[in-house]
Amino acid sequence: MLESFLADGMIYFGGKARFYFRAVEPGDGLLVARWRNSPAARAGFYITSVVTPGSHADFVATLDPYDCVWMVCLPESGQPIGQLSLHIDPAAAIGEYGRLILSPEHRGGYGVEMDYTMAAVACEMFVRSLLWCEILTAFEGRIRLHDKTGFQRAGVDVPGHTNPRGPVQLMTMDRQQWGARRAAFYELIDVPAPEWLP
Repeated sequence: MLESFLADGMIYFGGKARFYFRAVEPGDGLLVARWRNSPAARAGFYITSVVTPGSHADFVATLDPYDCVWMVCLPESGQPIGQLSLHIDPAAAIGEYGRLILSPEHRGGYGVEMDYTMAAVACEMFVRSLLWCEILTAFEGRIRLHDKTGFQRAGVDVPGHTNPRGPVQLMTMDRQQWGARRAAFYELIDVPAPEWLP
C-alpha cells in the first residue's frame, strides 16, 4: 500500500513529483469542458461530442466505485492541470487507464511522469494483474510515450478494442513489467522505492 495515499482522498508521492491526484468533483466541469472541447483534445477522444459543465456534473454523479476519475493538480498551488482515470474490473483485477487530458498550457513535458504515476497507482494499489489503455493509431506520439514507460503494444484492432473512428492500438502493462520499471519512476521523483509486493 502506498504511504502517499492521503486520508482526504489525494494521491501524492512527494519528493520531486510535479503533481498529485484528487477525486474529480462536479465543480470541475468548467475547466474540463474548456480542455476537452479544444479541437486537439476532441480529436483524440472516441466520443467527440461537446462537454458542458452540466454534462460533466452528470458524468461525475453516475461514477461507480470502480471508476476512479482524478484531477491532476500542482502541489504548490492546488491548481488543476488535467484529468485522468482508472477503471477497475474487480473480478479480473485489471485496470483501464484512460480519459487523459491536460490543459493546453501544460501539454508537453508531463507525459512520462504521468504514465509512471498511473502505473504506480494501478499496480501498487488497485490492479493485481494487468493495466491497459488504447489509442487511435493516428496518435503515434502518444503510443511512443507509452512505449517509453514500459507499456507493450498488444495488437491493433484486437477484438473488444476497436472504434469506428479508426484503427486502435491496444497497450498493456502487467505487474512484472511494472516491477522492472518502478525503480525508474522512484528515481525520477527522487523518492526511495517502498517495498514491492509482486
